[in-house]
Amino acid sequence: MRSRTATWFECKVRYDQTQDNGLQKAVTKQYVVDALSFAEAEARITEQLSPFISGEFEVTDVKKAAYKEIFFMNDSEKAFQNQAEDLAKAVQMGDMEKGMEVFNRPLEKWTNTDSRYYKAKLQFITINEKTEKEKRSNVTYLVEATSLHNALDNIDTVMKGTMLDYVQASVSETAIIDVYEYAAVVQSELVEKLQAALADPSQTTEEIVNQYVNCSTPELRQKLIEKLRKQRKEKHGIDK
Repeated sequence: MRSRTATWFECKVRYDQTQDNGLQKAVTKQYVVDALSFAEAEARITEQLSPFISGEFEVTDVKKAAYKEIFFMNDSEKAFQNQAEDLAKAVQMGDMEKGMEVFNRPLEKWTNTDSRYYKAKLQFITINEKTEKEKRSNVTYLVEATSLHNALDNIDTVMKGTMLDYVQASVSETAIIDVYEYAAVVQSELVEKLQAALADPSQTTEEIVNQYVNCSTPELRQKLIEKLRKQRKEKHGIDK
């Protein structure tokens, strides 16, 4: 998981979509972009969607999101969660043949898997040292996950390193289709986190690549692991 803090705007876009029967139907979809103003948010979502929507479309609503931070998944995490869900379904149905097929499915078969976005309201708990009274502060996050159950797990994964006491007040699925970040900012943040992880001996190079890098093929992934492992040993003396 990775988290990103920014000023986010939720944008609703209306356009004609071709249905399974071949007819056109007006639909309204919701997206999220990071921007500095309402005008910039509208311009950014228009720029992002123009190549993918044939015909005219209209940005019908732009509002500032209630959350500042979004928890994102990488492809490996999506693959694992989808595989776990399918395995659980097969076990519940008593179909062991299907279960073994899911269990043995190669990881690359699960790339570009679907995910959804959930709004999570957390209550952070603090104690006033003088009065010893409990105070709860509400904070909303947007969480990417493959299911509601996995959204709860993803929240715990990110929050376990904060040392703060909290409870999950509510988690609900949204209608958000996708989140568009500034590519240059995201790339810079990922490079910084990747370099910091490579200097940390608690993870193997393979685990770090799985967490921070999306590779198009298993061959490319293996070559990158070998290259980074060599650089890691030379620079940090870590051979793992």
